[in-house]
Amino acid sequence: REAYQQQRIYQGLRAGRLTPGEVRHLEHQQRHIRLAEARMRSDGHLNRYERARLNRMENHANRNIYRYNHNNWRPGWH
Repeated sequence: REAYQQQRIYQGLRAGRLTPGEVRHLEHQQRHIRLAEARMRSDGHLNRYERARLNRMENHANRNIYRYNHNNWRPGWH
């Protein structure tokens, strides 16, 4: 899922639908999710509460990617 979200971020950047600031925010969010997952897995497994939390984090990131890609920003528009 993370790889798919990364792909959507870069597609939005290449198509000009995302600003560099939006990309930075989304990348930071993805990094935060990866670090949280690593901390949760430090004991060797994910319990159902940790999986649910990661899923909520991914859902939130997914909504942000969609919102930024569809906020009608275009290069050169002021």
